Amino acid sequence: MRLVVALDLEGTLISNAVSAFPRPGLKRFVESAQNIADRVVMFTTVREERARELPQLIESEGCLPTGFAAAVAFVSYSGKTKDLSAAGEPESATVLLVDDQPSMVHPGQEANWIRIAEFMPPFDQEDHELERVAEVIREIRDDIMVAEVIKRRAGEIAISIGPDDV
Repeated sequence: MRLVVALDLEGTLISNAVSAFPRPGLKRFVESAQNIADRVVMFTTVREERARELPQLIESEGCLPTGFAAAVAFVSYSGKTKDLSAAGEPESATVLLVDDQPSMVHPGQEANWIRIAEFMPPFDQEDHELERVAEVIREIRDDIMVAEVIKRRAGEIAISIGPDDV
């Protein structure tokens, strides 16, 4: 099963689209997310042109992994909430939304939301929210892997028990 992480920008990874102060631990978090998930995308309400400029700026400051800005896909935002089906993944994929705003979570997708405290002034350089979120994503990935093993083993057991064995 594929694991996709959709990242909000303002208040989650950076302060806002104007000042663009990166959250402490941003580079390490993105590297971790890229290693844990099959795909990492940006899902932001910031207009796309500005949203594409921001990762380039932050990467040039050494706060994002080299190449992330050019490689990251952007999910088009429309409507009042962030509908994870817009990520373009099959239904079998698990798509997680990392966002600071509960109002952005699409109805029925609350279980896919990883809430993060809003990153806003005064900026706390001891902020460890991204570390916490990386651990949550890792735990979810591990749960998915265990569920897949159980499902596979259940299928193997069902195959090995034939009608004559009952």
